[in-house]
Amino acid sequence: MTMQTCDNPQRTRIHPCPPAWNFLRRAGWLALGGIGSLLLFSASASSNPTVVLHLPDGDRVTGVIVSSNAEGLVLATAWGGNVTVPVAQIISRTQSSAAPAATNLTTALHLAAAQPATNQTPRRWKAEAQVGLDFAYGLRSHQIYYGRMRLDYKKPYDRDPRQSFRNSADAILEYGETDGYRSSDRLDAGVDTQFDLSPRFYTYNIARGGYDQIRKIDRQYEVGPGLGHHLVQTTNFNANISTGINYLRRLQTDGTEDDNLFARVAEDFRWQLSSRLTFDQKLEYFAGAEQSHARFEAGLKFLLLQNVSLNLTVLDLYDTQPAENVDQNELRIRSSLGVTF
Repeated sequence: MTMQTCDNPQRTRIHPCPPAWNFLRRAGWLALGGIGSLLLFSASASSNPTVVLHLPDGDRVTGVIVSSNAEGLVLATAWGGNVTVPVAQIISRTQSSAAPAATNLTTALHLAAAQPATNQTPRRWKAEAQVGLDFAYGLRSHQIYYGRMRLDYKKPYDRDPRQSFRNSADAILEYGETDGYRSSDRLDAGVDTQFDLSPRFYTYNIARGGYDQIRKIDRQYEVGPGLGHHLVQTTNFNANISTGINYLRRLQTDGTEDDNLFARVAEDFRWQLSSRLTFDQKLEYFAGAEQSHARFEAGLKFLLLQNVSLNLTVLDLYDTQPAENVDQNELRIRSSLGVTF
């Protein structure tokens, strides 16, 4: 299902958009909630702990927790690899302040060799496709189609598996009609590349492009580098803050062109609420000399099967100087079925 509050300008009387202050109030409360969550998790855990696993034969394996599930733990060890330890072989677990190491290298190598190749070589590529359809016929009729494709790549550094190179490509396409009028026609695609400089800091570059016929944007593209900080990194919660610059070029349907340079500040987090439920949130604000804009996105994902999910996404866009007869604020709510492969 897809629901949106901004149709084309001739239909704003029937589908009014919230005024600008509604966006600021809504984004403000959401940001405060996000910051509160970040502070809560910062106080409880600022990084993945170094643990010592005690095995049945008296041996021990020490490392930093990379991931965990009902079957076992994956530890990053100082001797240069990840070791998967099944839960059945863990007698007890204690926390250590020492650097990750395997006190019995033979045992650690034996555990690593006993695992399937998929545990030795973590999956670096991840792709997800989402499709949403919304049809209604009656007093009001509409047909809205929504599709999203995301491709992620992650390569941990050999010297420290907690740091990595990451690249994410994302494309969103939406088209729809309401009572015979085109009410949605947009494409938004981009690439976000990140390099960890240390366990806490990373550098990034974002490039995006697309069009939005309802908001009278024939085409636009933007690019901008910046610096980010891993605020919280735990097994089930990750949060970041970042800042940088952003160059935006936009061609509108009336023939006017905009070239602007903005200062960008952003925060984002991912919360693994359970083995099946994940919550993502991202807020970006772009401040320029004469205008500014903001983008807020939050998504809830529920796993129906191992690689099939039900997704609910809320997207709010705000622009201080939109095209003529286009509202400053637009709220979109979408639901879709996703497949990960």
